[in-house]
Parts: sequence; structure tokens; C-alpha cells
Amino acid sequence: MTFFDTTQVKHPEGPLDAVPGRIHDFEITVPDGWQQGAGAFGGWVMAVLVRGIEACVPGRALRSLTAEIPAPVKVGAATLSVETLRTGQSVTVVAARLTQKGALHAHAVAVLGEARALEGVQDHVELTPPDAPGWRTLPPIPLETPGLPTFLRHFELRLASGVPYQGASRSGATGWVRLRDPGPVKDSALVVAHVDAWWPAEFARLSAPHPMVTSAFTLQMVGGPRAWTTDAPLLHTSRSLAVRDGYVTELRELWTEDGQLVALNQQTLVIVK
Repeated sequence: MTFFDTTQVKHPEGPLDAVPGRIHDFEITVPDGWQQGAGAFGGWVMAVLVRGIEACVPGRALRSLTAEIPAPVKVGAATLSVETLRTGQSVTVVAARLTQKGALHAHAVAVLGEARALEGVQDHVELTPPDAPGWRTLPPIPLETPGLPTFLRHFELRLASGVPYQGASRSGATGWVRLRDPGPVKDSALVVAHVDAWWPAEFARLSAPHPMVTSAFTLQMVGGPRAWTTDAPLLHTSRSLAVRDGYVTELRELWTEDGQLVALNQQTLVIVK
């Protein structure tokens, strides 16, 4: 089953639009086989939110996403509700909520906007991609590796640096990531899935496993899905910016093979135990 198949959203009513205050409800089925601990892989959950959001705002690209998953999303039926908060001349702000049995399990706010050509303003990226071996020079991480969560069977990871639980002096992880079967659609949901697929950068500093969960997720789309083809790998790099009181602030980047920045992602992770 492709990633696209598992993130289908079914809208039971009439045409979709981005009229402020209007709410569109989608029927969701959370599939088996995408678990990460007690619930579904966070990248899958947020990809579903994005698919519903973009379905309601055609013609405007996702620019930023802020999301939280306050409760595990379980296998089975769910409802996705998308509400347009504001539509301007070139920017739309949308909120999405995923509920199961009437309880909130995930929510997000997204900013979508048209491309803006401004006189005297040039596109540029101040960051540079990490120095890493090419995709084809690294072996894939075996699927039978102990401790890999269930959802990672759908991804191919190739580690360049940042082996977990080595007690390193610095946090960080760099490597290549690719969905094994992304499906025919190249969209922002795929970017979200790729950026969340890697393990926490703080694992490199630890000398023994400590489970972590994402409590807050913010993504800034730069090149976005148009920057790469869905069957190509993306270079993922991450580092912890700070750890305090059992909470980790982590920064992630996604790059194409030819050095284009796809997205930036900041996460707040909770060290469970």
C-alpha cells in the first residue's frame, strides 16, 4: 500500500472551498502498520492534516505548519475537520482537528500562500547543505535492526553520521531518507512525512535508550515538494539546540541531492523516561 493510499481523505459533502468560518469534515481511516509506540507515526498524522488542509485551499501552496499531537492516534476511524480562519488576497490561514470518538488527538494551523514576485527582493538561502556521502555510497539500515518502530518498514534510511546511543559529545544525525512507495502524488504531505521519519538527534548523545515523543512541530516550507521527485532520496540533518527539564528543542533540515533546501522543521520533544 502506497503512502498516498494510506492518507486518502474522503469528503462526504459538496464542493470544497476556503470561505472563512466554514468547516469541512473528512472521514479518515487510520491504517495498521504505521505505528510508532502507542499511536500512529507522527509524520503520517500530520500528513493527513496537510492533505485535508490543501484539499480545502486549492491553488495556494503550504508555507508553514504548526501542529501538536496531544494524544496517540489509534488504528481505526477518525474525523478530520478543516476550518478556514481567514482568506486574504494572497494568503489563507486554516485550522485542522483530528478526532477519534469525539476526543481531540491532533490539530494544526497552516499558512498557505501564492508566490509573490517583489521588485528588489531576490530568492536566496543562507544555509548550506551538510557534507555527507552520496546516497548510493551508503548501505540502507536493515529493517530487522532491533528497536526500529513499525512505521520505518515503509522508509529507506541510510545513515551518514549520528549513530544512536554512542554517548557522543554532540547531538546530531545526518543521512538519507526515502519512502519506499510514495504513490503518484507529490505534495506537501510527503515533505512532512520525510522530515519526521528520522529519530531524535539527541539519541547520539545518550548512552542508553530513552523514549521521546514530539509535543510540538513547526515546519517552514522552502523549496517544498516542487524541489524534488518523489522517488528521489532527501538528505536529512538534525541537531538538538537545547535540553532542559526533560524537554528537547531540535532543528531539522531537508535537502535534495542537488543541494536545494526543501524544508526546515523545529520540534519540541518530551523525554518520556
